[in-house]
Amino acid sequence: MPLRILSNKLLWLLKIIILGLVLYLFWGVFSQFFIPSGKLELVYDFSDDSDFISRLTPWYRLVPAREVNGDWFQEIRGGDIYFTVKDPRIFKEMVVEVTYQNPQDQLLELGVRVNAEGGYLDSSLGENSTETNTDNWVTSSQRYELIKIFRDKKYNYYLSFRTPDLEKDSETVKISKIKVTFEKPKITYQNFPSQFNFIIDKIKSI
Repeated sequence: MPLRILSNKLLWLLKIIILGLVLYLFWGVFSQFFIPSGKLELVYDFSDDSDFISRLTPWYRLVPAREVNGDWFQEIRGGDIYFTVKDPRIFKEMVVEVTYQNPQDQLLELGVRVNAEGGYLDSSLGENSTETNTDNWVTSSQRYELIKIFRDKKYNYYLSFRTPDLEKDSETVKISKIKVTFEKPKITYQNFPSQFNFIIDKIKSI
């Protein structure tokens, strides 16, 4: 009898462990795809490659990324610079921020690709804002509605920024960080059905 009771307890404990693992895995998948907080931040600081934000192009306008006193940055000789941001999940808006130093004291112009044919540097889709940080670093940012911009079948958004003309050949614009924040309404008990239907509809349209 005691052996049977012990076996039942072990079986019950095993069921609890399996249920816990299933719930843990389910929550992990749910959180990764649905992002209950409503916000996902991606950062590329040039210290290493990013899984989501590509390297800058074209190469002939760039100086290789380097580290000075623990701070990483990449220098740009001027002109239009391009990069992509990849994310397969479903959001409503995207905020792009580029932190830089510019010897000419002019702001970078941010842009996106609006269709499959092109349309880079279309800055009319959102609001620009700038914020001066410490050590003369400036952040240019712009918010976009994702429904208005292009995303390819591999979930890449195409972005760009334009640096002002530099007066001297030796001058460069230093880029220290690119930050992209995807946003959507935070998932709550009340809005879960509508958020779930929104995501399913988006998946069907891909």
